[in-house]
Amino acid sequence: MSRKIFAIVTHHSDREDAAEAWKEDGVAAIGWSSAGNLTKIDDYDKLSQKLRNSGRGASSLWVFKEMKKGDLVLAYVTKNIIAYVGEIAGGYEYNKKNKVGMDTKQGGFGYRHQRRVKWWTAPRYFSRKELPWEMARQLGIQGRIIAEVNPGRLGFEGLRNFLRDNAKRLSDSGLEINEDTIKAGIRKYLHNYLSNLEKGLKIVQAERGVSDQKRPDFLARDQNGNLVLIECKGTAQEDAAWQVKNYLNKFKKKEGTRAILVAFKITPECKEVAQRHNIELYECDLTFDKS
Repeated sequence: MSRKIFAIVTHHSDREDAAEAWKEDGVAAIGWSSAGNLTKIDDYDKLSQKLRNSGRGASSLWVFKEMKKGDLVLAYVTKNIIAYVGEIAGGYEYNKKNKVGMDTKQGGFGYRHQRRVKWWTAPRYFSRKELPWEMARQLGIQGRIIAEVNPGRLGFEGLRNFLRDNAKRLSDSGLEINEDTIKAGIRKYLHNYLSNLEKGLKIVQAERGVSDQKRPDFLARDQNGNLVLIECKGTAQEDAAWQVKNYLNKFKKKEGTRAILVAFKITPECKEVAQRHNIELYECDLTFDKS
């Protein structure tokens, strides 16, 4: 059986953290949850009739339901960015218990149509323009939630090998151009699930913008009552550590104040400065590995 490649838009609103939730829950997902469990619908016409007022809903859901184990998935976010690459690892599920499927009022996304996906560690957060031209031009079409992508001359295995062999280059190419997108995704994820960074952490105050350097992204309290300053970055260079050091200077009168810098990638220069000034570092790929 030949395997296929699909691009799926991760969110349809201002939730930049959707791709991170997909990665954590190990799924790809799609909306139109009002259709109910698709395992009970075995005919496209029935699905189309049920969603007759939802535009492309029926066709998108049908494509999603028919995806096969081993198919390749590109988790596609705004600004022409592919956040993650993965492979379908299981059958269709209607899931409302994990973060992706949970109701939005509970901090979830409400995307209950799900497929289990084994997400690769890399490449991640890279521009579609880094793909071979015949593939890149198929992505980024407005209004399309899910699309089968033709790999062209490379074929399925050729594209899979291209992504594997160029994983580091693709990831590195996207870090600078996607700084605000990556930072926004980390911030929104932490806003909803800060305790995943450290058990007991609770937000006291959160900044709204992603570029303001006057205050840290979050003021929080740890389980011992200490004030914790948290700053998020896409790539944490040396200047990011000095920025957090300045925050510490502003709050130095508060005994027990801690500082945490969370980033997608942390440079050696940043680590050196952070170590000198007791700034805690976490590289964020949803596991928050302490550096």
